[in-house]
Amino acid sequence: MKNRSFIRNLTMLFSSQVIVMILGLLTQIIIARLLLPEGRGIYAICIMFASMMSVITYMGNEYGIRYLLLKNNINIQQAFRYLLLTVSVALAFSIVIFYLVKNLDIEFFKRGTEQQFILALLFGFSQVICVQVNVFLTILGKFRNASKISAGLEFLKLFFVIIALLLVSNVEAALVASILSNVLVIFVYIYKYELLIRSDSSINRTDMSFIYKYGFKSWFLTLNNFSNLHMGTLVLSFYVSSVKLGIYSIAFALVSRVQFIPDVINRVMVPRIAAEGKTVKERHFVILIFMVLLFLCLGVFFFLLLFSDDLVYLLFGASYLEAVPLVKFLFAGFAFKILSKPFEAYFNEILGEPSVIAKIHLFTLILLIVLMNILVPEYELIGAILTNIVVFFIGFMLISIRFTMRLDKGELTKRTFPSLVLSIGELMNKVVKK
Repeated sequence: MKNRSFIRNLTMLFSSQVIVMILGLLTQIIIARLLLPEGRGIYAICIMFASMMSVITYMGNEYGIRYLLLKNNINIQQAFRYLLLTVSVALAFSIVIFYLVKNLDIEFFKRGTEQQFILALLFGFSQVICVQVNVFLTILGKFRNASKISAGLEFLKLFFVIIALLLVSNVEAALVASILSNVLVIFVYIYKYELLIRSDSSINRTDMSFIYKYGFKSWFLTLNNFSNLHMGTLVLSFYVSSVKLGIYSIAFALVSRVQFIPDVINRVMVPRIAAEGKTVKERHFVILIFMVLLFLCLGVFFFLLLFSDDLVYLLFGASYLEAVPLVKFLFAGFAFKILSKPFEAYFNEILGEPSVIAKIHLFTLILLIVLMNILVPEYELIGAILTNIVVFFIGFMLISIRFTMRLDKGELTKRTFPSLVLSIGELMNKVVKK
């Protein structure tokens, strides 16, 4: 019964996220074609800045809120209040920091206008609220509603971006359209789940203290995720033109779309394992998910080797054909990031031990910054790609070793490669029968 429920929830969430990925990709295609490589490069800088500020000032507090909700220590109304409060504080700090540094002689801030950076911050933090409330719903088992709303958000974003860029083809229009779609979805959440109604349980200092402490322990995870996604854009903005930056950002955006698959699996896996407890069986379940992702990555890699030329031309046009070799090599490294996802979720959200992987992420973060600043000035886009491959691989190896150390003696031998293949076959057979 539990397996059937897991497969049903996974299928439902996966199907919706395929729709979300397609709609999100269409949005990126519209932005890339109408803004052209130079405008797309400026847009990438703005989005990267918003992501960087949300990581620096928000510090992974979402993990603390989600952990309290997962353990039934708070309800969804409290979770939303904590989310709104912590996001508001982080946004205020981000705006203050921006005005303190914007007049410094830094090349990065010369790439965009003040209005573009402020709009990017509003978009970034409104996106945090939308994403986290959706995760709250999956924690509570409301997978159908979470799926519908996430797909609806991407549809609204696509619709508003098309209208805005047809009227005014600039970066500001794309950002305003995205903000508007986020705000509308936030109001849907508030109305449908009565997130602002008064309840017996209100905000208390103990919870807030826990959220910030847990968030700080998880900060290296969010910082590492940001670095993996945006450090290339950040460093390249100092050394290459906006046109080359636009080409790189398109390649990375296309490759990173595959990350929705492990994210979907984790969102279903975490509540399931948390309910079961820390058992050998559930660790085997994590290994099984890893094997599924391994076969997936191999399939995607061979697909990109054969069809990435046609894919980039069809989606983004001839202006972005230089991104084709970048797509192939970027995915070779990004695959290791995808394979690390089940282990990250196991330590950070199931065991409640974010400090275990914080050390790994701190090391890979330092390595990423060092290699980026050594290789990018000399080799530009190739240097950024080589850095990603090396860092993703080392991070994967370290977290895999750490997970293996948690297994009981002889546990690995119980899960031989053939038995894992059979397990995957049984799982897929159940999905087909459903």
